[in-house]
Amino acid sequence: MQDRFRGRKSITTQNVLASVDFDLRFIYVLAGWEGPAHDSFLLQDALSRPNGLTIPPGRNTPIMS
Repeated sequence: MQDRFRGRKSITTQNVLASVDFDLRFIYVLAGWEGPAHDSFLLQDALSRPNGLTIPPGRNTPIMS
């Protein structure tokens, strides 16, 4: 099973998706995806889970700085 988690430099890695609110408190964490998995797969997984990541109303547009 370790081979699935090997990154491009041959070490084992793991992706973690974390979301924080504006007070920098963690509101969602998804861990366990293989290291070489693409970020869009993690986001899609988090949004599709029954109790997964939800975007608060009015915050669904990117904030440009």
